[in-house]
Amino acid sequence: MTCRASLVAAFRELLCLMGVFIFLALVSGVSAYSCALQLPNQEKVLPALKISGLNGSGSLAVSSSSVGEAVDFVAILKNQGPFPVHDLRLVHVEPAEYFIERVCWQQGGKVSCQNVLENSATIRPVIEGGQSFTIWGVIRPARAHEKGKVTAVLSWVDESGNTSDIGITLGDFASQNWYEHWGLRFYGFVKDFALPLVFVVLGIAYQWWDKRREVDRQEKDQERAQILQTWNNMLPTSHQYATKHYMPVAAAATGVVSGLAAYGEALEAKDSIKAAEWTNRVFYTMALLGKRLRHLGDAVGGFYFKDRIGEELVSDSLTAFRNHYYMANATVLEKFSLLMDNVEVNETYGVFLKKLSGVKDPLLEPIFQNAYADFVTWLNSGPNYKLSLGNLRAFLAVLEYEMNRPYHFWYGRSETLRLDEEIRDTLNELIKTTAKRPDKTGFDRLAEEYLRKGSGNP
Repeated sequence: MTCRASLVAAFRELLCLMGVFIFLALVSGVSAYSCALQLPNQEKVLPALKISGLNGSGSLAVSSSSVGEAVDFVAILKNQGPFPVHDLRLVHVEPAEYFIERVCWQQGGKVSCQNVLENSATIRPVIEGGQSFTIWGVIRPARAHEKGKVTAVLSWVDESGNTSDIGITLGDFASQNWYEHWGLRFYGFVKDFALPLVFVVLGIAYQWWDKRREVDRQEKDQERAQILQTWNNMLPTSHQYATKHYMPVAAAATGVVSGLAAYGEALEAKDSIKAAEWTNRVFYTMALLGKRLRHLGDAVGGFYFKDRIGEELVSDSLTAFRNHYYMANATVLEKFSLLMDNVEVNETYGVFLKKLSGVKDPLLEPIFQNAYADFVTWLNSGPNYKLSLGNLRAFLAVLEYEMNRPYHFWYGRSETLRLDEEIRDTLNELIKTTAKRPDKTGFDRLAEEYLRKGSGNP
C-alpha cells in the first residue's frame, strides 16, 4: 500500500513537471509570435560590421518607396564584450534626409515603442555582456534620391562611462517622387495584364519590321554597291579632269581676279606705270583663261562635278562672265576668238608679250592689238566690267569647291565653299534667273540648299 502511494505521488510530480514544461513552451511560443507580429519582415540581413563592444546588422522591409512614406527597419545588436552597455541611442539615419519616426524594442517579453520628435531616440534597456538585442521601427525619406546605402548610427555608454558609436547598414534603398512611385505601380499592372497582349502585338510588328528591314538592307546594299562602282569609275576620271583641265582653268581665272585687284590698286595710287603693267598681265591671263576653257570644251565637253547644281552654277556664272565681256558683241567675239587661235594653252608671259608687240611675228600684232583694245574698253566699261568680274569670282569659287570635293577621304576633311558677300549676291541673282526657266522648277530651293551646306551651314 505504501509502495503504491509512492508510485502515485511520483506520477503526480511527473505530471506537474510536464505541465510546467508545456506552460513554459506555450509562453515562449506566444512571446515569439507576438514578437513576429511586431517586427517587420526582414528582406535581407547584411553581414555584421564588428566594432569593439557592439556589432550589428540590419535590413529594410522594402527597397524603395515614395517620398514621405513609412519604411520599416530592423536591427539586431550583440554585446560582444564582457561588460554591459547602457544609454543606447539611435542617433540618426544616413543620408540626412531620413527622419526617424518610431523606435521599438523588446525586453522581458514586453514590447516598448518610442515616438521620436528630434530625429534621435534613447533606448533605455541595458544590454548585458554576450546578450543580443533587437530594435525595429519606422523611418521616412524626406526627399527623392537614387538607390544607395541607408545606415543607422547608434551610440552607447560602456561601463567606464565612455561613449562609442556604430554604423549599421540597413540596406540599399531608393526614394521616389510620386510620379516615379505610381509609374512603377502602373508598370506592374501593365506587366501582369496588358504586357502579354503587348508582346503579341510587338511580335507581329517585329516580324513585319524585320522583313521590311531586310528589304531595306538589300536595297541599301545594292545602292552602296552601285555608288561604289560609280565612284571607282568616276574618281580616276574626276582626278584626270581636275589635273588636266579644271586646275589650269582655275589658275588662269585666279590670275585674272588677282591681277584686276592689283590693277585697281595701281589706279587708286595713280601709278600709271604699274597700271599699264598690270593691264598687260591681266590681258595675258584673260587670253590663257579663254584658251584653256576652249581646250576643256574640245577635250571633254564641259564640267563634270559630284553635284549637278555645282555644274549648273559654274556654267551659268561662266556664261554671264563671257556675255559681259566678249560673247554679247559679235565683233568683239570674233577678235577674241582670233586671239585664242594664236595662243597656246601653256604659253608663257614672255612669248605672249612678243606676240602682242609684233616682235615674234608681225602678222600677229594686229590680232593681239585688236583684242587688247577691246580688253581695255571692257576695263573701262564701268557696271559691265563690275558684273563680269563678279560672275568670274562666283565661277572660280564654285569651281575650286567642286574640284576638291572628291578628295575628302584623301585630305580627311570636307571642302568648304568660300563665299563672301559679293559672290553670294552674284550667285543668288544667277539662281533667281535660272529658276525662272520652265525646265528649272525648284532649282532655287536646291541651289540655296547647295550653298548653305557647301559653306558649312547645314
